[in-house]
Amino acid sequence: MGLLNGMPGNASSVEISAIENDLEFIPGHDEQVVRAYKLVRDFYVLTNKG
Repeated sequence: MGLLNGMPGNASSVEISAIENDLEFIPGHDEQVVRAYKLVRDFYVLTNKG
């Protein structure tokens, strides 16, 4: 994932282990992060809860 991947508006995939510390308090008790994407400075996180 480089800076240029996020610049044209394409979100790039992020390793979940790389952002687990940043998202420590956000998911619920039994909620797990399934996928994460980064677009320049924003994160899009998909979890197993609907």
